[in-house]
Amino acid sequence: HEQRRLAQLRTLNQIFLNDIYHEIARLPGTSKVSLMIAERTKNSLDSLFAESPSDPQTRAALATAYIQLAEIQGEPFHISLGDSDAATSNYRRAAGLLDGNRSESNQMRGLWLRSQLGIASLQIRSGAYQDAIATLTPAVESARRLATDAPALEFNGHSAAYWDVRTYILLGHAQLREADITRDVEGVRRALRTFETALGIAEKMSLTATAGSVEQYIGYAYQLLGDFTHDAQYQEKSLEAHGKAVKSARTDYLSTPTPQRRRDYADRLTDYGWQLHVCHRSESIATLTESLAEMKAVSDSNPGSEELQLDVANSYARLGAVEVETGRINSGLSHLRSARERISLPVPVRASDRELAVLFARVQESLAAGLKQQGLGAEATVALEQAIAAVESEHIVPAWRVAELRREKIALRK
Repeated sequence: HEQRRLAQLRTLNQIFLNDIYHEIARLPGTSKVSLMIAERTKNSLDSLFAESPSDPQTRAALATAYIQLAEIQGEPFHISLGDSDAATSNYRRAAGLLDGNRSESNQMRGLWLRSQLGIASLQIRSGAYQDAIATLTPAVESARRLATDAPALEFNGHSAAYWDVRTYILLGHAQLREADITRDVEGVRRALRTFETALGIAEKMSLTATAGSVEQYIGYAYQLLGDFTHDAQYQEKSLEAHGKAVKSARTDYLSTPTPQRRRDYADRLTDYGWQLHVCHRSESIATLTESLAEMKAVSDSNPGSEELQLDVANSYARLGAVEVETGRINSGLSHLRSARERISLPVPVRASDRELAVLFARVQESLAAGLKQQGLGAEATVALEQAIAAVESEHIVPAWRVAELRREKIALRK
């Protein structure tokens, strides 16, 4: 019976999970059909395994299937459908099949680790940073042990060393976002040390592309240090790190031009272009224009990905904000409106919508700045009111950020 179910699962993996995203990428129209396909895949898994299988091989295969499905449904910063709740549920189902059995084999331990990283990434997306740190703390130890015991082991398409680095990246990201809440400079430094640990492992193991990913997060940490301390040297260090991240992503994409690698290259270009602006470099707009073109190309070829829609909106928002701040008001407002058109903010805003709400507020804030320069104070006020409404509940952003938006609204009246 177990062998028959295992054979059925392998068939399902091949037909649906391994090929599903390639089919989704070719679907015209909205993501509704894509979500339906993913849901049917989940229902097939659930019906195949109404009871948790006892055979370790079958449990590992089922956990792999739920992890793959979760990645398609809502893996942050990947070409996914943007359904965070469904993704979290399926990562947890995978963990439930593996937890308590991590010592059975390195493969099982690796799959358990992957499920924990999926859960943590979605906790970070929803703003539950302390929960993410709690999830990641045992994962760090597990990842380090796995990379030491079985460095050549591959699971979910990557080596144990890669997942070791990835665990530290996620932990540092959670620490960085937690520090942002209270403008905790020492907390940012703690996150930076975590990223530097990740970078050291990546370089030691010759994981060049992964080291580039770490540089992106080092750039975020230095940028936040610069924001909190008003020390320009940190912004320059951020620019340097983002420059390394872009170079790495470009090399990675050109070596193997997949949609995900193109998306990552475009994303790093966006960060680099913004940091060029922060550091008063004239090439900021040209870089952000290139990043927008690259991100739109990926999104146009993957119409089912809500995550890519968010990425494109972010690219428009960064370009529009820089244009407004440098006096190109009409072009800036046009790009900001294009960003806003791509953001469908649910009512009410939930914790899982945090990233969407933060982006919406940032777009509205930049729109208000442009409208103010055009003498349209009433419209600017409305834009800021909408920004505040999007982020003031559910602890979407730190209290200091809401207060900042409210001060900007008061200043419009003067």
